[in-house]
Amino acid sequence: MYIAIQMEIIILYDRIVLRKSETLAGLKDDEGVTVWEKHKEGIMSEHIWAPEMHYLNRHAMLMKI
Repeated sequence: MYIAIQMEIIILYDRIVLRKSETLAGLKDDEGVTVWEKHKEGIMSEHIWAPEMHYLNRHAMLMKI
């Protein structure tokens, strides 16, 4: 299984979308799930930079800077 973390570039880097597929080529066809959207104001309203996914104790942890 392939999992992709994508920043929605077309929409000014304002969300993180996860996509998954059985094949690498199939990632482009997956609708994806938005797992984070920037806030309207405050520190969480800035551009997303370098989201990372780590596995800890069999759980996926999504981190963003």
